Amino acid sequence: MRTLASGEVGDVPILSGESGAAGLAALKVLAGSRELRRQTGLGGDSHVLLISTEGATAPGVYEQLTGRTAQSVLAAQARWLATAGISEQAPMDRIARKSKVGTPIPH
Repeated sequence: MRTLASGEVGDVPILSGESGAAGLAALKVLAGSRELRRQTGLGGDSHVLLISTEGATAPGVYEQLTGRTAQSVLAAQARWLATAGISEQAPMDRIARKSKVGTPIPH
């Protein structure tokens, strides 16, 4: 959760709760082990998709674990997006264009 919130190495800060950060924790274990990297085929050219389905569902616990409030992470995220020249609405617009959610299914 701290790693995602911090935006380490120039990444966008992400507000993610405990279960949402589990995928990154597993990836860090895989990446830290030569044998696990070999077994999984994880390498420098690998692409990994991590899905986080929760935010700071318990704000006090989130702040204790990350040292940041949910609001401060969201503010850092907005600054990162602005610096990158991405409007906060742009990702949602892209999802809406690509998504079939809410589209009536033809009979």
